[in-house]
Amino acid sequence: MKKVFTLGLIYAGTVIGAGFASGAELYRFFGLYGGGGFIGLGVSCILYAVLGWFVFHAAAGADSVFEILGRGVVSKGVMAVNFCFMFVLFCSMTAAAGAMGEMLWGIDDKICSLVFSVVIFLCVMGGKNDFANVNIILTPVLILFGIYVGMHILPYCGIKADMSLEKCMGAVKSGVVYVSYNILSLPAVIFPFKSYLKCDRIGIGASISGSLMMLALGLSILPCIAAYGESAKESALPMLTLAEKFGGGLCFALYAAVLFAAIFTTAAGNLFGLGEELLRGRNRICLFALTALGYIGSLMGFSRIISEIYALFGILGLFNIVFLVYNFIGTALKKRQLSKNC
Repeated sequence: MKKVFTLGLIYAGTVIGAGFASGAELYRFFGLYGGGGFIGLGVSCILYAVLGWFVFHAAAGADSVFEILGRGVVSKGVMAVNFCFMFVLFCSMTAAAGAMGEMLWGIDDKICSLVFSVVIFLCVMGGKNDFANVNIILTPVLILFGIYVGMHILPYCGIKADMSLEKCMGAVKSGVVYVSYNILSLPAVIFPFKSYLKCDRIGIGASISGSLMMLALGLSILPCIAAYGESAKESALPMLTLAEKFGGGLCFALYAAVLFAAIFTTAAGNLFGLGEELLRGRNRICLFALTALGYIGSLMGFSRIISEIYALFGILGLFNIVFLVYNFIGTALKKRQLSKNC
């Protein structure tokens, strides 16, 4: 049970980044579709549960992280490009931490990003146990505080109930794209914990529990963001703005903690995955160099990284889904054939 809980928290902590927690991504992918956005959110969480299970299942039987998407050259190439996306994601979270620090405390964003990079490096340097402990502590903060603030400000926002077929279908398509983006770093983060995956039930339980955490947080945020409407586009951190406007100082402080927890767990997850798998067998100097490069990349700024770099990896997520499904079906068919031959 402890392994299921730990892996579920790591799953949720890695996937829920600043974009989800801030409400900006939820508005862009789901809030635009009114009431249909709830259908899209539900579908995306089902996909998270299913695809997460596929990743856990593949990781348990793989000898290398490059085999999680399959043993072919193309699938391994896609996994290699995934590492590039993880590095970009680490840069963006470092930039987001700097922007948050400047907004809250008035300290230069470059200094805040530098301090953040050092703390992340120290966390990841401790290995998978320290990384797991960080998620055990911060992910519940992220989920519980987020739900509390969402429920507190919801009565001030109201709920839009436009559930037309067109809106629902648009939200479902958007949800598929959203999931494809956010599972890119999962194989490299989960593979170091393959020793936890002694049976399928652990992977199934972890993927379901992680998805339910995301669903609970999403259902607390989405109604507020959907009601916020077009003005959500004007705010980089719409939920933080709503928390301050309708919840006062306490809600603002709690949601600032939510955002920092989301940024930290996502950044730590991506640097951990890169360090464990890309730099396997190398020393801490290499990990430090990778962290330093991430800090340098963060100087581009959060908005610029999101707008200019993320789009380059859009199709990659769909390739990941195709290879995950293909590899899972192929493995299942082989097991079935072996059982018949016995």
